[in-house]
Formats: sequence, C-alpha cells, structure tokens
Amino acid sequence: MTPARPNTMRSVRRCFELMELFDETRQALSASDISRKIDAPLSSIMDLLKCLQDLGYIAYDSRDRTYFMTTRLAVLGHWMAESKISEKSYLAIIEELHEKTRETVCVFWQDNLAMKCVASKRGSHPLSFNMSVGDTVPTLGTAVGTALLAQWEDSDIFKLIKKASHHGESSIDEKKILRAINKTRKDGYCCTYDEYMSEVGAIALAVPVMINQWLVFSVGGSSKRIKKEESNIVQLLRSIALEATIK
Repeated sequence: MTPARPNTMRSVRRCFELMELFDETRQALSASDISRKIDAPLSSIMDLLKCLQDLGYIAYDSRDRTYFMTTRLAVLGHWMAESKISEKSYLAIIEELHEKTRETVCVFWQDNLAMKCVASKRGSHPLSFNMSVGDTVPTLGTAVGTALLAQWEDSDIFKLIKKASHHGESSIDEKKILRAINKTRKDGYCCTYDEYMSEVGAIALAVPVMINQWLVFSVGGSSKRIKKEESNIVQLLRSIALEATIK
C-alpha cells in the first residue's frame, strides 16, 4: 500500500475537523469563521468547502455567504440506526450512572491494540479518576479490555496477544490475561484494583451494539470506594447499561 502523502492526511484531518465544528456549533458558518476556528488557511478551507459542496455534503447560502452540512452525511450512516444502542442513549446512560455513583463513568471502543475513550464524565468526589475523550488504555491487562475480550472467541484473543507481542508489549502475562477473561465470562463483568493505575479501581461491562461489536462501560475511582460499592455498581451497570440494549 502506498503511504498517504502529508497533504492528503492534512486534508482528511481538516475534513473531519470541519464536520466536528458543525456538530459543535450547529449553525451556518462563513469560510473565514471556519478558517479561524480550525486554524487552517482560508484558501485551503475554500478548496475543501468547494469539494464537499460538489459532493453534496455541504450547502452554500449566497444570502449571507455561509456554509452548512446537508443531510447527505446522515444518510451515509443510516445503517447505524440498527445498532442496539445509540449515541444519545449511551450519553444518557453515562449521566444516570454518574448521578447514582458520583464516580467517573466512561465508554470505550476498541481501537486496534487499545481501548479508546469515546465519552466520559468525571466523578464528583474530591479525589476522582480522570479519563478524557480520546484517551486510550491497553486492551490487554485492563478492566475495559478484559470485559471486551471476554466476548471474543479464544482464537481471536490469541491472535491479539500475538500481535501485541510483535509490537513490543513485552510485559504481557498471557496466563494472567486468560484467567481474568475466564473470570469475566463467569461473572459477566470485570473489576480491577490497583492494576493499571495505582489506587484506582474500575468495574467494566461490555454492551453489545451490533453483530460482533461492543461498547464497554466503566465506572472508576478510588480503589477503596469502588471496592466498597462493587456489588451496587455492578447492579447499576447491569440494570442501566445492559438493559438499554433490550428492544
């Protein structure tokens, strides 16, 4: 495969930054507004807008010289509506779990050898675990990763372990990982204390969103607090997150 050229990568990045900007502002914007907000040359933004306009993803209003996204992009992702849990509902789940636990609540999605945080709300305790959107943790050896891998076939797990080893993750303890996965399969959730981060406990539960795809919800905070409330947190995860997938 031919490596992507730097200019191509920059254009792709700006395209997604543009879509995220419209999602954030939810209003029509001028080219100069867009250029300023995503910190890109106006000439480059004009070229990008013209390209997206030709493709039907951006509309231009000559009355005030502004641009806005069309519904064409939403149509591309219409099949995602078949997912058992929508973005709107998982954000509502985060809010409810946070309200009832006061701990940091996160949602993770697998990204190759890592689990990427796609949504989070920080705990309201004075000492709370912090995880921001975009942060990653290893798939192997963490509560969220183990909760996910417990849903996989063993053959796929071994492939991931082998891949991680080839990428220089020398600290992998295969037997320990497999024990944790088997325990998670038995319990239906995974909890860790002081493993990935000192004095931090986390309880994670995988929620099916479509065929062979899962979101992982986690509640994390002080090991002492999480351990004390483990049974209550597990019950909340099951009743709030897992039941949200029932049609």
